[in-house]
Amino acid sequence: MTLKKKKKQAKYFEQIRVFQRHLNYVRSVKFSPDATKIVSSSCDRTVRIWNLRSGKEIQMIVEHSNYVNDAQFSPDGNTIVSCSDDKTIRLWDVHSISKIRKLEGHSHAVTSVQFSSNGSTIVSSSCDQTIRLWSVQSGQEIKRFRGHMDWINDVQFSPDNQMLVSASDDKTIIIWNIQSGEKIHTFIGHSNYVTRAQFSPNGQLIVSGSWDTTVRIWDVKSTKELKILNGHSDWVFDVKFSPYGQTVVSCSRDKTIRIWNVKTGSEIDRLEGHEERVSGVDISADVNNLACFEFLHRYLTHFIKQTELKKNLTYKKNFGKLSNIFCHHQQMSSIKTFVTIGTKKYQLELTSLKLAGFKQQILEVSKDEQREDVLIKVTANNECNIDTDGDLE
Repeated sequence: MTLKKKKKQAKYFEQIRVFQRHLNYVRSVKFSPDATKIVSSSCDRTVRIWNLRSGKEIQMIVEHSNYVNDAQFSPDGNTIVSCSDDKTIRLWDVHSISKIRKLEGHSHAVTSVQFSSNGSTIVSSSCDQTIRLWSVQSGQEIKRFRGHMDWINDVQFSPDNQMLVSASDDKTIIIWNIQSGEKIHTFIGHSNYVTRAQFSPNGQLIVSGSWDTTVRIWDVKSTKELKILNGHSDWVFDVKFSPYGQTVVSCSRDKTIRIWNVKTGSEIDRLEGHEERVSGVDISADVNNLACFEFLHRYLTHFIKQTELKKNLTYKKNFGKLSNIFCHHQQMSSIKTFVTIGTKKYQLELTSLKLAGFKQQILEVSKDEQREDVLIKVTANNECNIDTDGDLE
């Protein structure tokens, strides 16, 4: 694999590899829930699964008869859903790559798909100006939502699966009540096509991106526009909340990826130097990885961020300055931490250690002698919420 010219160095993220196998333009990129794989879709009519660490293609799915516009993993990581200009939605078993079922009903290209957080339903948007809700188990259409006056580019579930948010070429964002199928509110403010809209992890905010070059933050309860994030000089193609909701990532025709502070609206970081417009971006659940693709290019770019632990470190012995802490999310009950102390490797004994975002203290610290890693275990009911914006002090 030949690595493309590296992008301009950003503050927090560094390019580490490029994924190259697609034979036509890439249309979407999404991380698996455990941040070990990537799924991509392309105008070459394929869906491809990649090993994040090695950069190698694991599987290629060839079944759609037209451009594949979107693909994503189910919450448990065992299923992939894809949608296409061929008007269909398809479900795949990740391990066997066998087709589970095909969902049909849209009368035009299907632009986006998403699993509900419990994995039982799928929502889709289409150029036929409808949003449709589907049963994963039966493949049957459950409900249809109408209200947009032009192509619908994106639709997403709220975290509690009670609402949907959609973005359209009619320049509006609509939130919908899933149970009743009715509109809750239409957000008006963008002056051009709205390409993406997404709920924050707590469901209280919505972020949207538009061809009017702005990223906007909206309050769900009050329906007020809270912030306009200005900085991009051309169309905004994609926006994503970070898993903790403190930051937003956006990408644009201006060939940049920008990271924003949600609270202040200020730009935190910028990834520049892309050869083409950046058409899509995703950030992994552990916040350590960012992936993007560029318009008219056939490859994905992978950036990585070193995650730091935040504060509250106490030593039984003074080993010296602690450096190079990197957290790798293995499962909900453990965090694997790679530690370098000065120039030597020691058994690190911690009497008090808290990860920002965890409710309780660490229960066990043990050493992996083969890899000289420190394995830090927490209670299984704690979610893996690491604050990656903090510094080690």
